[in-house]
Amino acid sequence: NLSTTSSGAGILNTNANSFLTVSGSTFSNNTARNGGALFNNGTASINSSTISGNINAVKGAGVYNDITGVLTITDSTILNNVSTGNGGGVFNQGPSLNISKSTISGNTSSANGGGVSNNSAGPVTISYSTISTNSAVNGGGIFNLGTSLTISNSTISGNSSSGFGGGINNYKCYTNTISVFNSTISNNSAINGGGGIVNTNSNLTVFNSTLFGNTTPGS
Repeated sequence: NLSTTSSGAGILNTNANSFLTVSGSTFSNNTARNGGALFNNGTASINSSTISGNINAVKGAGVYNDITGVLTITDSTILNNVSTGNGGGVFNQGPSLNISKSTISGNTSSANGGGVSNNSAGPVTISYSTISTNSAVNGGGIFNLGTSLTISNSTISGNSSSGFGGGINNYKCYTNTISVFNSTISNNSAINGGGGIVNTNSNLTVFNSTLFGNTTPGS
């Protein structure tokens, strides 16, 4: 693609009343300030698509879901995107984000959330997905500052943080809740603490899940 813009170099969907469906598509090598491949502020669905090698200067190198955005990602791959801000793969501050049957891998953030950075008051669900080998300062796999995050039947593996939370960083929001069900969190690392999960002043439930091989080499 090789396109460059301030927001949504691949697709810019800014109307809160609009509906967007992306299917069987590839977004690669786009550059934007927010949302290298896609900036969404409406209702959007990404199916059976690949978002790779996109670069941005602030948030959401792969996908940026804005404050009225309702976003569903299914059967898709978000790979090797690079953000100088939050959310190497996906940045979310919309009322709803649902990721299923997808792979978010090899993404990089110079701030928070290598794979996914969530800053939403609405529900975020991740199911039957793999979040692997992403890296960030905090929350190599996932950085959660939102209200409700549910992870089920998923694998979070091989992610790294130069700060806290190699797999997941659930950060300092007294009203937020993170729930992990039937999932595997393995071989993640964080220099300062929480190789698998770091949870700060928040509600965390882990049920019927496996945690192994996570490390904090700096501690």
